[in-house]
Amino acid sequence: MSGAEQAQSEAIRPPGNLLPILVATNSLGLAATSIYAPSLPAIALALQVSAPAVQFTMTVYLVAYGGGMLLVGPLSDHLGRRRLLIAGTTLFALASALAAFANRIEVLLVARALQAVGACTGMALGRAIVRDVFSHSGTARAMAMISIALGITPILAPLVGGYLQVWWGWRANFVFLALAGAAITAAVLWNIPETKQTHAGGDPKPPLLAGLSRLLRERRYLGYTLVIGGTSSMFYAFLTAAPLILITRLGVTPDAFGRYLVLGTCGTVLGSVWSRHQVDNVGVDYLIRIGVVALFLAGLLLALLASFAHPWAIVAPLFLVALGIGLCLPNANAGGLGIFPQFAGAAAGLSGCIQMIFCSAATLTMTVTNNRTALPLAGCWVCAALVACAGALLARARGPSVGDPRLPAAA
Repeated sequence: MSGAEQAQSEAIRPPGNLLPILVATNSLGLAATSIYAPSLPAIALALQVSAPAVQFTMTVYLVAYGGGMLLVGPLSDHLGRRRLLIAGTTLFALASALAAFANRIEVLLVARALQAVGACTGMALGRAIVRDVFSHSGTARAMAMISIALGITPILAPLVGGYLQVWWGWRANFVFLALAGAAITAAVLWNIPETKQTHAGGDPKPPLLAGLSRLLRERRYLGYTLVIGGTSSMFYAFLTAAPLILITRLGVTPDAFGRYLVLGTCGTVLGSVWSRHQVDNVGVDYLIRIGVVALFLAGLLLALLASFAHPWAIVAPLFLVALGIGLCLPNANAGGLGIFPQFAGAAAGLSGCIQMIFCSAATLTMTVTNNRTALPLAGCWVCAALVACAGALLARARGPSVGDPRLPAAA
């Protein structure tokens, strides 16, 4: 760690429970995306709308999530992290309560958009706070730990959502999210200090869009962001298509759908643990390349198994996607955030926005596609893996990786 980074960390003096709370704020948005996946057919029936109309609530969520991150990230560089994070988690809790009482699809769409704007602060500012507090290699390790939790979230959220659907109906999912949002707001309010610091030679309040302009001209940053977008879109494509394939077509019950997802996404935990223990030895770029290979293999395997009418024909390839996510996401996040630490908020927000653009495109593609088989999902996965591969190539620059602990901190 450089002298400047060490002084910064000592000045902040983060509480010991900082990382668990950041895990919760980062997980909030992902939980809101996936917890109601087993309830999609039930929501369509209850609100008397088509299945694509309910699937569109996921697309609206992702669009609002990405747009919110693009604004929240630079604002946090200007105004600080803490107050925006508290406002965002509060909005999330209120919007979740609105969704729980929605009696029309239009109300649910509005609630989902507001929910996303609130949730995006947890992801963007959680990443920025990590970069404020930790060094380059420390950021990669911290992001790997967060990614372990993010790997568990899509395992637990649909599992919990499936049981909530069976026991109390689809509205219970949003009640659960409202309570979780309120609890996280209280934790942030009482435990998270302001971590935004003035970097040496930097303006304590840089122009609002200065970070975005600088980042958009940086090839390595754009490469890491494409890795994030391509990798994440594969999971969101699955969340959109799989409930209809497994529940409607193959007759899998909502609670069983959650259990299948548990087995399928265990690879994220494996990849994240592997990443955390190996990043200091091999660097972020090497781990990303392994992850991209896993993504390609997942798309090809799903294409081969698409004609088999059995849940495992989808769940087995999902394990490879999850492994790729566990290897790619923490390292691509660490790489992108480490280039310009003084613009950590803008970097997190811009990468999150681009990530959600790709995820929204994937969900929209699955919404308008005939999902009688898993073949369209396989095609989407292969295209997303190509995006991640292009990003990995773009991020390669001469000299050591930005995730290499030997690299000096960016000025």
